[in-house]
Amino acid sequence: MKSGLYSKYTVISNETGKEIEGPCFVLRPDKDHAAYGALMLYAELTENKELSMDITRWLSSIGGNQ
Repeated sequence: MKSGLYSKYTVISNETGKEIEGPCFVLRPDKDHAAYGALMLYAELTENKELSMDITRWLSSIGGNQ
């Protein structure tokens, strides 16, 4: 299995319907405890309050640190 950053997912923009070019990172907190922690910290530090609440609700629905 590969480690580090690599092309594992194709990310499509909801706005344009086209593949996002350049670096993009997908986090799966339901499968990766490090992703869960990273998103919790992001929710804490972002100035975007609506995004923070959305992330916090999403992580709560997952049911704790996987």
